[in-house]
Amino acid sequence: MVVNQSHVAVSELENTRAKAATTPHRNSPAKQPLSSSSRSPNAPSPSDASRSQDDDETQLTLENMPGSTSHLIAKFLDELTMDNFDVVSVKILQWVNANDSQTLYHVTRLIVEKAVNNQGQTDVCVHLCKKMVKRVSGKIRDTITKNSKCSVIGGGPLFREHLGEVCQKKLEGVAVSITTALASSKTSLDSLPGTTRQPEVRRLRLIRFIRQLSDLTSKSEVSDVIISRAIVEKWIATLLDAKNAEKLVTLSILLDNAGPRWDATKKLETRMNSCFVEMTNIAQKTDNGRLRTLLQDVIERRNKGWVVNETTQQRRDLAENRRASCSSEVELANQQPELETMKTSKGGGNRLCHIQ
Repeated sequence: MVVNQSHVAVSELENTRAKAATTPHRNSPAKQPLSSSSRSPNAPSPSDASRSQDDDETQLTLENMPGSTSHLIAKFLDELTMDNFDVVSVKILQWVNANDSQTLYHVTRLIVEKAVNNQGQTDVCVHLCKKMVKRVSGKIRDTITKNSKCSVIGGGPLFREHLGEVCQKKLEGVAVSITTALASSKTSLDSLPGTTRQPEVRRLRLIRFIRQLSDLTSKSEVSDVIISRAIVEKWIATLLDAKNAEKLVTLSILLDNAGPRWDATKKLETRMNSCFVEMTNIAQKTDNGRLRTLLQDVIERRNKGWVVNETTQQRRDLAENRRASCSSEVELANQQPELETMKTSKGGGNRLCHIQ
């Protein structure tokens, strides 16, 4: 007899809710202090030197969540596709709204992990984020996370803050992972073997995810905005580090993709202008040829109004077709990544290629 996995998951959800009803809330006095492994969402992050790489973060996320929660949410997210989106996304929201802000934070991390670690999952994760901004219950509040007016926030705005923080840590994490891979191999990025280049593939998927979130934000009503000005400013501040080449590479790629959307936002105009002034200064001073070329490319593209010429568009289409034909993670990593440095006809530098 064939059993529908969704019905099984719903039964497990109901059983776990019943158990949760007898469990003290995270803000209850009976709750023991949190350990360092299950930190509050906005607690200070570890230093770059001690930060776990992306693969380790996935394990930590699942381990820190209560067993029933990690099992059910992971199961729902594994099942989630565009075909069953309406049904499964409702189950995810039912579970989130039956729990607290810490659970919401962990679920947010799992959504980003799904988009970054799995090929072809960006679209469905973006749609889930859009739905959660609208549907997370306002009863879920966190006394630690506050808005610019220092007021406690909850519901969709709280999810948006968690999403911005998770993406920020991921942007930092992939830069650290790539720096480590380059240092250990003592070779160029193009010469790294496929398995070693997987952190770069994850960086490109993460940026594609952020770009699509930015696309939705530019088309949304104020109440549905997914990426706020404050979040973008934090991302820029985190990556605009003159002493860290891979953070600057990540920033260049991010701006090449999401920059046109952010530039169209008047509230970000001042920050974007100051960012590009600093990038110009770094490009003039750096001895790193690859970094200088990437910075100059995105600066030039912005100066020309973010126009994409026909040759560049053809390269993007070709890269997209190659990615679509990959049948495994290893094969994908062995291909030129989703946004890879491209050799110019002048035989020298590496050029940005926009993510599809």
